[in-house]
Amino acid sequence: MMKRAALCVTLVLALVLIAGCATSGKSAMTPEQQIKAKIDAWKVALVAKDLKGVMANFSDKFENDEWGDKAGAERFIGDAIDAGYLDGVEIADKDAKTKIEGEKATVYPIDLSGSFGSITLELQLAKEKAGWMVVGVEASGL
Repeated sequence: MMKRAALCVTLVLALVLIAGCATSGKSAMTPEQQIKAKIDAWKVALVAKDLKGVMANFSDKFENDEWGDKAGAERFIGDAIDAGYLDGVEIADKDAKTKIEGEKATVYPIDLSGSFGSITLELQLAKEKAGWMVVGVEASGL
């Protein structure tokens, strides 16, 4: 079990580093590829229930009608992890489309399913100094 946890943590760190390099290197990757790397890092961290890894993908400018700001999102996601709602969570984004308009982008649909049921997410991202960061989340199907 410890080996599996260590492997998950290593994988999350590797993907976060890759996403960080991809967004700071900028020249080799298209905006779509940079966003895909960010979404992939977010997915791996969420499946691993790595709250710090999940939040590393969120902008300090994050806003949500229910969660409020980034700190509110961190509390909500942390509570979901603690309650076991993300145990065995599955994330499907094979049908997701990325729409970029200048320095802003949306990725939809991202389907999550688990013990809580299923929801469809739209992630909103903005290009910042650190690269593309999640600035909003809209959920349907709750």
